[in-house]
Amino acid sequence: MKNPETQVGGSHYNGMAIQPVTFIMENGLSYAQGNVIKYVCRYLDKNGIQDLQKAKQYIDFMINEMLDETPPLGECKDGECHKDRIQREREAQIKLANKIYDND
Repeated sequence: MKNPETQVGGSHYNGMAIQPVTFIMENGLSYAQGNVIKYVCRYLDKNGIQDLQKAKQYIDFMINEMLDETPPLGECKDGECHKDRIQREREAQIKLANKIYDND
């Protein structure tokens, strides 16, 4: 995927060699991961500290998810360990992104 030529609602991503949406989609990142990338990339050009606080909130969401769902060492839930689930979800996201781009 190449960077979008236009941006709705501002120009804070236009000068970037790799825009957040391109990086996020090409790497099949989750919603929370994508928001961290987006807010960290734009904070100097858009909302300053508020964008960093938003990025931190999404990082906290991811940390809490891992703490809540990570089984004790050596144990797995329903035969699938947390890391396996994350990898499976990432692969599904990449497959979906590729399917979307192939249809464009």
